[in-house]
Amino acid sequence: MKRKLISGCLMLALAVTILTPVSKVQAANVLKISTTRELDEFAKRVSSGTNYKGYTVKLMNDLQYDGTVNNFEPIGSSIFEEFSGIFDGGNHTISGIDCTGSGLFGRIDAGAVVKNLTLENCSFTTDSAGDSGSIAARIGDNGQKGTIDNCHVIGGEVINTAPKSDAGGLIGEGAGDIRNCSSSASVTADFYAGGIIGELNGKFSTLSNSYNLGTINSKQKENSPSAFGAGGLIGNLADVWNNISILNCYSAGTAQAGLIYHSNWGGTVGNCYYMEDSATISIQESGSIREKNNSVYSASYMQSDEFLKTLNSNAASKDTWMAWKFADGSDYPVLKQAKSSPKLKARVGTKTYKASVLSKKTASFRISAKAKNSIGYKVITGKKYISVSSDGKVKIKKKTPKGTYKIQVFTTENAKYKKATLNITIKVK
Repeated sequence: MKRKLISGCLMLALAVTILTPVSKVQAANVLKISTTRELDEFAKRVSSGTNYKGYTVKLMNDLQYDGTVNNFEPIGSSIFEEFSGIFDGGNHTISGIDCTGSGLFGRIDAGAVVKNLTLENCSFTTDSAGDSGSIAARIGDNGQKGTIDNCHVIGGEVINTAPKSDAGGLIGEGAGDIRNCSSSASVTADFYAGGIIGELNGKFSTLSNSYNLGTINSKQKENSPSAFGAGGLIGNLADVWNNISILNCYSAGTAQAGLIYHSNWGGTVGNCYYMEDSATISIQESGSIREKNNSVYSASYMQSDEFLKTLNSNAASKDTWMAWKFADGSDYPVLKQAKSSPKLKARVGTKTYKASVLSKKTASFRISAKAKNSIGYKVITGKKYISVSSDGKVKIKKKTPKGTYKIQVFTTENAKYKKATLNITIKVK
């Protein structure tokens, strides 16, 4: 066991060493990728067995591949070589991939995160066994979840003609929390096909605040009246535990079922919508799925301010859900990227104390900061003498020496607002 652990550590060290000249590892456990060559090298490292657990991999630029056939090898495989770290796309776009394979990633491991990434005009085509999705073939492991957040697929295609394969616009199959995502890719699978995910399973998995505009097909459904088919959001909902939730999503893409094609078991599908011209039924084979406030709408209604208002009303209750808007180039509502937090205000800017007074007793005051999103506090300088509680109460210890001390007030970044900070100064004279 020790030998295996040492070997794994050496492999990770080797990966970082090899990538350092081009990828510029700037800080401990951070890997920055700026070029297609660096992304290709990173993919090879994962495919060689380095999972990058504990690392944050940051995409620093938009990346443009040349569109030639088979110009990219997936990052790892769907079976053995998984990615286990955090991949932050930085709201950048990767475009022009033509991959004879199952997705950008093979497997996103349990506990791993892929976020803030867009794929545009990318093609993933395979006839090999396994599942396929633009972002990843599989997510999670043994029912344990990975996370996909703020990831988008614009155009392109996902095709898996292997027998018994599933495919999705983002993910082929697995357990995960998928939120604030979208796809307009065309998807074709042998078994189950979904606009977002081919098959969603795993305890407490979620698909939320997301949408599909692509055309979704199942070869089995085309060739015979089988139980397999295509759903606007999900091909198959495999919820053995009856606790998977699909919330505040819509599909205006063509599929056999507007939302989900098949489920043997339960789960909750709430506040989800599909376009009447895209499918004839919301869920083809529902098992014991609980439906709450789902609707079918006309294309004109789904392009209206009223529909936008409905999506935003649902999203307002969750800090992790982005708001919605209309944007140039889209007839339907799209997700709005987080904006800067409204100005962070505090009643106190600077507090001054005499060292002679503090020599005999402690002092305290409250910061009383205000902002629209959650507020936190931390001591920047003077931790030995200064403390601050979660509600902004500051304590200055007796015998605090002369000097200048700082406390940072910050808002917690979420799907709607970026982080904002301000400093409170304490002077002891």
